[in-house]
Amino acid sequence: MLDLRTEMLTAVTAPQAVRGTVRLGVSETIVRLWLNAFLERVHALYPNLVIDLSVDVTPVMLEQLLRGDLDLCLCLSLTEDVRIANLPLFTAPLVFLASTEMEIGPEPLGIEALRAVPIITYPKATSPYTTLMRALHRAGETRPRVYTNSSLASMIRMTLDRIGICAIPEEVARTEIEEGKLRVIRTVLELPEHRFSACYLHRTSAGVVEHLAMLAQKVGGSDRQS
Repeated sequence: MLDLRTEMLTAVTAPQAVRGTVRLGVSETIVRLWLNAFLERVHALYPNLVIDLSVDVTPVMLEQLLRGDLDLCLCLSLTEDVRIANLPLFTAPLVFLASTEMEIGPEPLGIEALRAVPIITYPKATSPYTTLMRALHRAGETRPRVYTNSSLASMIRMTLDRIGICAIPEEVARTEIEEGKLRVIRTVLELPEHRFSACYLHRTSAGVVEHLAMLAQKVGGSDRQS
């Protein structure tokens, strides 16, 4: 584990002197978008720092952070715990995507049309799932077919296989869209944005972990937009 006595001054003025391991948890969305660019920057700045990387869903990573099993999480902004510092990273608008080989019907799709097709999205207790169930549920009627999945790669694969449509950030499926395999479909339902943060315990601030969070903010935010 990283020596928490390491001060921000050392991290900034003598990064090559920083040694140790940072246990980093990352959401799959960030893995697909800019994790490699971030790790390249970290390695260039801290050549003697080891990154112990894990990829998981946000609730699990936040629990690990509070237990002391992770030093830094790049994840969804899901917590207001006063023990956790949240540094905003970026937002990812969600859209409905369908295979270009799948017949959907006239757009924009209304609520009844959405109820008639399986929808693949994030697990329960996430804002996309909650939004979908609130909009599509009808008392006394058949439960809408909302298939939950914690893997973006799996959700995209299921959509390509025409199992249903998916509700995920458009940016993570950019390759499939540009290749003409998936397309954005218009609906009457507005999906929430995904907001991502760098999360770490306040007691680890003023050190390398905080500096890495700031670097993630730069790589995931301003650098990608420039």
